[in-house]
Amino acid sequence: MYRFVILFLVMASVAGGLGYFQENRWEASAVERSDRQARLLAREVAQEVGRPVEVNARVIEALAKLVEIQGDLSSNVLQLMVSAQRAPFVPFSSVMYIANADGISVAYDPPFDKFGTPNVGTDYRDRDYYQEFVRTGGSGPAFIGPVRMGRRAHAPNVQTAAAAHDGQGRFWAFTQGSIDLATLRPQVEQLLSSAPHFRVVALSKGGNVFIHPDKNAIEEMRDLSNYPFFKAPENSDGEIRSGLDETGEKIRGAVVPILQRGINWRVAVFQPQKLIDAQVGEAKRKMWTVLGAGLAMGLVLTGLFFPRIGSINRR
Repeated sequence: MYRFVILFLVMASVAGGLGYFQENRWEASAVERSDRQARLLAREVAQEVGRPVEVNARVIEALAKLVEIQGDLSSNVLQLMVSAQRAPFVPFSSVMYIANADGISVAYDPPFDKFGTPNVGTDYRDRDYYQEFVRTGGSGPAFIGPVRMGRRAHAPNVQTAAAAHDGQGRFWAFTQGSIDLATLRPQVEQLLSSAPHFRVVALSKGGNVFIHPDKNAIEEMRDLSNYPFFKAPENSDGEIRSGLDETGEKIRGAVVPILQRGINWRVAVFQPQKLIDAQVGEAKRKMWTVLGAGLAMGLVLTGLFFPRIGSINRR
């Protein structure tokens, strides 16, 4: 009996040590798996959000070149050009227009606003991109503006503009296109449909929300720049972080930059820490259940064979 007790203690010690070691491994593995999934999803979302910015910039630059080739600002001709350029990119392109060097639109798609008022003739001299073209003469690549709440669409958008020049290289006209960022949300939700426990937030360079699970956060373009978790990552490949969201909930996930055209936006894909802890706890329970069952079975077999071994030794 004494030997049986010693054997039991040895087996229990080995099982306990193995369980502790395996528990730590499983916990690290569960966290690593969650981090890897968050990073992959964040990269996919970043590509989905950044793609329209790049496409829109190229379209606007191409339209500016067409205006230069056309050589005049006749509204009837330019209207056909701007409508043809915008058509393939609806719905994410909310508006697209051509304006002269005085900042007055001469061709516009859509031609009318929601009240039926013609959009041609709108004065855009107060816009930052127009003032930049006047200051610089319109040199350089397309101008990508900051994320703003749209005056017409009343949704977060970003404006892209490109200058057109006359035969002497002088600033002569410009083209502009706006991206309605709210239209990107369905594609983002589709990407996360296979991992509904994750949340996604997309932020502008200044830290304002334009994609968020909370509709109110989008409508107010909530500023999350003061929350360390949502700050711009220093690593171009993104960063894994733990922290708090604006509600005070502890979260863990990946923050990945969107770098197309130097916009320096970012995407955060994360889940509540309590969900990760629950997954780890479930894995631990299963591990200890299997280990305990194995130990119990070993003890039963040892108990069955231990008397026989003792009798053989006495002989």
